Amino acid sequence: MKTRDQRFGAGAKKSRSYHYTKNSMLKRILFIAITFIPFLGMLFYGNGMVSEWISKWAGKMMQTGLGIESTVQEMDFIPFFKLRYLSVEGSLPTRQHILIAGIACIVLMLLVFFFGKGQSPLTFFGVISIIILLISTIYFYFWGDRFPYSLTRYASLYMTQQIVSWLAIGFILSMVLALYSKALLPAIITYYGTLAYCFVLGSLRYLFYLIFLHHASSLYMATLFFTFGVFWDFLFVVCIFSMFSSRLSGRYKKRGDEIWQY
Repeated sequence: MKTRDQRFGAGAKKSRSYHYTKNSMLKRILFIAITFIPFLGMLFYGNGMVSEWISKWAGKMMQTGLGIESTVQEMDFIPFFKLRYLSVEGSLPTRQHILIAGIACIVLMLLVFFFGKGQSPLTFFGVISIIILLISTIYFYFWGDRFPYSLTRYASLYMTQQIVSWLAIGFILSMVLALYSKALLPAIITYYGTLAYCFVLGSLRYLFYLIFLHHASSLYMATLFFTFGVFWDFLFVVCIFSMFSSRLSGRYKKRGDEIWQY
């Protein structure tokens, strides 16, 4: 019986292997030190100044543009670190609102089932969102008066998960990009550019969530939190890293295998 190399060639195993630029362990540790450690300092600087800045900015935007009143609250996150968030008045959905949202979810599900073309990621993402909203309508219709979260509580949960997701993304991205630290400057630019993107997206999303939920009611809390929260962040981070890796591979393609380690 022929071996794998005899059937596909000696380079088959190598061509299907993961590869990254050759560099020493010291360079990888150095890259993590000059990326993740400064980011960690910025994130926790001033006992929660990042969350305080986002909350004050969002509160000012809501007050100036829409006249929505809010106040900045704080809570203990970890020892010696406080988390700031906005206290905003919310509302529960009416019975009519719940019925309309539930019927709309069922109609959309039927349209996707009968007229949906293919199984694209966008279709799957939309179906998951609709299912979560449908579950929310069922809960609020029967047990809406027992819903445990106010908009203020939701704001604190959002800020908590946002800080944790930024911390996780910063750490994971530094570990992965360290494998490409031979291209030091592009890797550093990709690292801080991705985190800047996450920061801007997270801040704008925080503002949009509070405005939308203030007017539309708590019915959509679960859909926004689970569908467009951490999952969305990691989706875009993977996309950015894939583009970086692809561009770097194309740049070094003509230089041969001597720069790669398998």
